[in-house]
Amino acid sequence: DMNSQIQNPGDDFALVNDWNVLKDYFVKHFDYLMKPDNDWATLRSVGFLWYLGFNVKSAVVNLMQTPMVTLPVLSKDIGTAKAAGRIATSMKDIVQHLRAKSNLSPDELSMIDYMLKANLIDESLVSELAGLGEADVLKRLVPGMNAQSVLTKVSWYGGAMFRMGEKFNRYSTALASYRIGRNDLKLSHEAALQYSVDAIQASQFEY
Repeated sequence: DMNSQIQNPGDDFALVNDWNVLKDYFVKHFDYLMKPDNDWATLRSVGFLWYLGFNVKSAVVNLMQTPMVTLPVLSKDIGTAKAAGRIATSMKDIVQHLRAKSNLSPDELSMIDYMLKANLIDESLVSELAGLGEADVLKRLVPGMNAQSVLTKVSWYGGAMFRMGEKFNRYSTALASYRIGRNDLKLSHEAALQYSVDAIQASQFEY
């Protein structure tokens, strides 16, 4: 590979510098793809606040993602009617769970704990899309003020409804798909867990 070529150049010592330059380029390119800088971050943030921030209608529309996208994904294995029933029951049970009146089984609680630790529940659109959690995204737009404090509050309150809707969608999808895996497809806990992960990634996306 490239590292071995650099470490053992043989007689081509003149090429070592070229190999190093090329290696640095690929490393920087890979880092940029995995951890992109704030290109257009200000514009994205302003766009989010303008169109989605503090917008009740947008949050309600976001809740439609479960019946419109998750339902077809789950119905391919057990049919539309049964999948719709699983989703409806899971939504109701998730509401009770979030109110600390959970009637979920130990395996279901273990599944939710796994999803939370894997960041599959908290992968909220507001934080990924707008990047408002970063301190200096909109600093230049608030001259003369404590931009970090102001923007943290704006990002939190402006995206609260969207964030809660996104989490509810993911909770409901996780529980419904896990129950389908366990009760309808007769999968083991581990297999049903993977089935649920696949359902979330296929229907809730990564924004």
